[in-house]
Amino acid sequence: MDKAMTPTLDALVRELREAMAQATPGPWAWESIAEKSNEFAVGQAWDADGTPIDGKVPAGEWVEESIIRGSLVGMNESGHARFSDARYIALCSPANLARLLTALQQAQEWPKFLAKWLDYNHGKGESDRAWEEFIAQQVAPPTGGSHD
Repeated sequence: MDKAMTPTLDALVRELREAMAQATPGPWAWESIAEKSNEFAVGQAWDADGTPIDGKVPAGEWVEESIIRGSLVGMNESGHARFSDARYIALCSPANLARLLTALQQAQEWPKFLAKWLDYNHGKGESDRAWEEFIAQQVAPPTGGSHD
């Protein structure tokens, strides 16, 4: 892709957020749907107690019907599919992308926060504790999660 066709980061973030708002909400799970090939399904899935599954469906559980009853995001029945693609698709759920975009936007704000801190603290001789308190007031860290 040449530079003229490459969207700016802000435009890409806007486009991703618009697409995420219209997509099947996450989390998304993936699983093999064939015994002897790499066919897979990706979509919403829940375990027996109703907890959403995020990432690979645990071994021994077969929830293809749950995925199809929920919302099927994608399926490859070609026999030439790659499980790494299914994992990648599941990781790109709107919920995960929202967390990533929020963290990106927070990281972009750090230079502004630092400049604000330097203006605020110039000549005050404040301690590291004051710095930590200031930062804690400015940005909430993104939440973590597990994605097998």
